[in-house]
Amino acid sequence: MFTKRVSPWQLFAEEGTWYLTGLAHDRDAERRFRLDRMEEVQSTPGDAVPPPAELSASIDLPDD
Repeated sequence: MFTKRVSPWQLFAEEGTWYLTGLAHDRDAERRFRLDRMEEVQSTPGDAVPPPAELSASIDLPDD
């Protein structure tokens, strides 16, 4: 089993498969992870890393 520390930015489905996009801290780069391949997820303390501006602009947020 691999352990990754990721700042999550976006969840999305593509062709029936769910993905998480975020900052992979071990590579200091944006990465995409398939949710069905994750065995365990834990929330850890620390500061979240905000997504880059171009990703933030593409995220559709619901109206309040």
